[in-house]
Amino acid sequence: MDELSNINEEELSEELKNIISSRFPLVRTEINVGWIGTGKIGNILASNLISGGYDSMYVYNRTVKKTEPLQEWGANLAEDIKMIADKTNFIFITVGTTAEVSDIFYGKKGLLENLKVGTIIVDMTTGSPTLSKKLNRDCLNKQCFYLDAPIIGNEETIKNKKGSMVVGGNREVYKGMLPIFFALCNSVNYCGLSGNGQNTKLSNQIIISMNMIGIVESLLYSYKAGLDINITIHSLAVGTASSWCFSNYTQKIEERNFNDGLYVKYFVNDLETVLNESYKLGLALPGLSLAKQLFLALKAQGNELKGIHSLILALESLNNTRIEKKIVCKTDISSGIM
Repeated sequence: MDELSNINEEELSEELKNIISSRFPLVRTEINVGWIGTGKIGNILASNLISGGYDSMYVYNRTVKKTEPLQEWGANLAEDIKMIADKTNFIFITVGTTAEVSDIFYGKKGLLENLKVGTIIVDMTTGSPTLSKKLNRDCLNKQCFYLDAPIIGNEETIKNKKGSMVVGGNREVYKGMLPIFFALCNSVNYCGLSGNGQNTKLSNQIIISMNMIGIVESLLYSYKAGLDINITIHSLAVGTASSWCFSNYTQKIEERNFNDGLYVKYFVNDLETVLNESYKLGLALPGLSLAKQLFLALKAQGNELKGIHSLILALESLNNTRIEKKIVCKTDISSGIM
């Protein structure tokens, strides 16, 4: 068993308990937010926080241009991660991969060596539960606190604060952070000790991977069988096979719009992480292994910056076929389903 899994985060030293007591309840005028990682999702979440009244913020991204929308909202540009640690006491991280999170903490002029006592870090990157446990331990040794808090949702739901935040870490820190969390998201869930926020998000990714295989194989079968894809989608959308992925991705597939959604390259990283964690747990997940191979093939075909619904491209290639959109009128659809 992972040695870090035996850490009981609820049994903190009196010194750490006193630091928590000094941090909460939150006083908004004393909150200085650092935000590391300002891609699409990072920008949405950070702007939600600013609009929620937490507007004392420093932002850092390796590509400075990606911070410009937040600077227009009033955020300050941090020249490096050390400046984030120096200037702020609540730090959020939204980057792409586990490797990037590790580099932020342990790299040159990294976060860990520069943290001030009492700093609270909220890592919203989808990543490794094992790394989250290690980061929690190392942050506690620096008299700081770490929560793994990835968010489940897409750009639209997150923008409208309708995603689901899943949080692992110390319960008292989680409770104290709720006012900030609810400025980001309407659904906030405590999942247990460190790593369990990540475990919950990875469970979600497993379902998505299987769901996408079922969707694209169903559409290929329907098309090859001579069905009108538009009518088929309409018919299945209200049946037992429907899902969020079906409702949101099938029309994009029909229109061959693969430019948005969760990028394939990040999803492949997520599936790799789940498989690594399942190995540590002694679990055999053959469906997940198949999903990873299919998405790897999709990535190898040059589609890593397309949405995950572009999985249809890999299956089309495998079957030497291509779903062509048939232009139909609403009256045609109506006559087809009466």
